[in-house]
Amino acid sequence: SAVKLSVNGKAIAVNIVDGYAVINREWCADDVLEMELPMEPRVITANEQVKQLNGMCALACGPIIYSLEKSDNAEVASLAIDTTAPMSVRFEPNMLGGVNVIKGTGVADGKSAEFTAIPYFALGNRGHEPYRTWLPIKQ
Repeated sequence: SAVKLSVNGKAIAVNIVDGYAVINREWCADDVLEMELPMEPRVITANEQVKQLNGMCALACGPIIYSLEKSDNAEVASLAIDTTAPMSVRFEPNMLGGVNVIKGTGVADGKSAEFTAIPYFALGNRGHEPYRTWLPIKQ
C-alpha cells in the first residue's frame, strides 16, 4: 500500500521530493495533518562486507526488527527463511502484553515450517528461550 496524506480529514495528493512529502497550502492553527505509512513485513540483509551474515536475513516491519524465539518456533535452531514466500503481520492482543507478530514460511530439516516472529524488544519475557534474529535464507 502507498503513503496516504490528509488535511482535516480530506485526502490530498502525495508529492514526494527528495524523500519528503511536500504540501503547499496556507495553514491554519487548528489544521490536522494525518499520514498513513505502509507497514508491510520486509526482509533485511546485512552489508556484504559483514562476512558472518552473508546468506542471512533479518525481518522488520516499520522501524521494528523482529526475532524468532523458541517459545513460538520449536525448530528455531534449524529454520531457514523462504524470502520468496508471503509474510503477514497481525496484532496479537494476548501475546506479550499485545504485540504485532510476523507470520511466514521457512524450511527446517528439509520440511516446510511456519514461523512466528516477535518484536526484538519483547524477547526474553517468557523465560530464557533460545532466539535468533539473523536467520539463513532458504537456498
